[in-house]
Amino acid sequence: MHWNETIVDGLINLIDKEIKVRNYSEETFEKKYYNYLKSVSNIIEENVRLAEEKASKQKEELEKKVNSKQIRIPKYDIAVRDELRQFIIDNQNKINEMSSSKGDGYDEEVKAFSLEKSGDVKNALIYYYVSVKKKFDAPALYKELSKLLHKNGLFDEEIYILDSALKNLNYTTESLYDNEFAERKLTVKRIIEKEKANNK
Repeated sequence: MHWNETIVDGLINLIDKEIKVRNYSEETFEKKYYNYLKSVSNIIEENVRLAEEKASKQKEELEKKVNSKQIRIPKYDIAVRDELRQFIIDNQNKINEMSSSKGDGYDEEVKAFSLEKSGDVKNALIYYYVSVKKKFDAPALYKELSKLLHKNGLFDEEIYILDSALKNLNYTTESLYDNEFAERKLTVKRIIEKEKANNK
């Protein structure tokens, strides 16, 4: 169960109103108010504990699931990977500047889809990254960018995008490890580990 902060605020307001309506003395007011708030605090703490406990179990289950899979490193052109990686680095200032413009990232997402479809991968990456930096909350954005980075061997960059998805899509503690992005992140981490081991 996820304890919504709005509900908590509402409870506190009701408590405050009840205490004032009953016209308690200052001493009784403080005692009652403290006890009510303590009760609410205990409820919140218990729900947080349960959510973290559930998340921990989900993480263990997810790790077992990913570790049981046969991990294959996708084939990609190393020269293209290095070129795209350098392009992203070289255009960080441009991405940051564009990210400060108005809008929630939707227009940039649409532009990125269009550019990638037309074969302009480099400029597509710029618009994808701008949309991510604007914290646009559409799962398709992170899925498509993740696929594009993956097929070009940009695994470290893909991890960054998957982490951004987990933050920007507002997953609760209970669902942090119970979603496709968490599973993909662990899979990509294993690919990185396997690739490093093969290159030794």
